[in-house]
Amino acid sequence: GPEEWPQKTGRIVFWIAAVAHALLTVVKFSEWVGFRHEFEHVHPQWLIFPVGLAVASFGVVMPFFEETNAHFQEANVLLARFFLSFGYLLWIAIFSISLFKVVTGHNSDPRARHGVWIWMASPCIIG
Repeated sequence: GPEEWPQKTGRIVFWIAAVAHALLTVVKFSEWVGFRHEFEHVHPQWLIFPVGLAVASFGVVMPFFEETNAHFQEANVLLARFFLSFGYLLWIAIFSISLFKVVTGHNSDPRARHGVWIWMASPCIIG
């Protein structure tokens, strides 16, 4: 049946946030690639971008397009697959770099220690 206004509003807000997060991820990723960073600036908190993309991949559950025919269903799956694959690729790269820093570097800064717990967030969501 037709969607009620709370469901439609929720769908609109979810997808505005998902697209905005994807754009911010591309901007931040281009900053990481385009500018030279020292190794001390790498933090596990950078993994929040892959976590957000993994959440945005739940678009199969809350579809962008109303599933009136097979083409819209396929578009929803492809859009979710894009978010998930880009998030997974980012997670692998950032996890490897931040793990190397934590294992080989001096992890004495108490402000940075709690960030290692975010290492588990993407695998738990991507599962």
